[in-house]
Amino acid sequence: MGLLCSVSYAQQPKKITIEYSGVTFKDSILGENVISLLRDNRQQIHVVHEGIDLYCDKALYYVKEDFIEAFSNVKMNQGDSITMNSDYLEYSGVSKMAFASGNVVLKEPQSRL
Repeated sequence: MGLLCSVSYAQQPKKITIEYSGVTFKDSILGENVISLLRDNRQQIHVVHEGIDLYCDKALYYVKEDFIEAFSNVKMNQGDSITMNSDYLEYSGVSKMAFASGNVVLKEPQSRL
């Protein structure tokens, strides 16, 4: 008689990473959990998460929720083939879902919406 036991270890989901921000600060009004990001004269804010690159002029990153709000000149790329531009975007690092509004343009190799 034998006993077979299988143990699997779930990988921890990767958190949103801020690759570049001209100015980064915490505002006491928004709370300790929120980081405000602003672009500088050199380049936009650059945020990455599991194959997604996000660029914008201003953002709020909710650290505990792993959630980001992006404002102004927002561009999101997934790989080499999908791009989305908008005025505003919400992205969850937990669900990997995005919501965009304001002049949204989604491009992929076969279509443009």
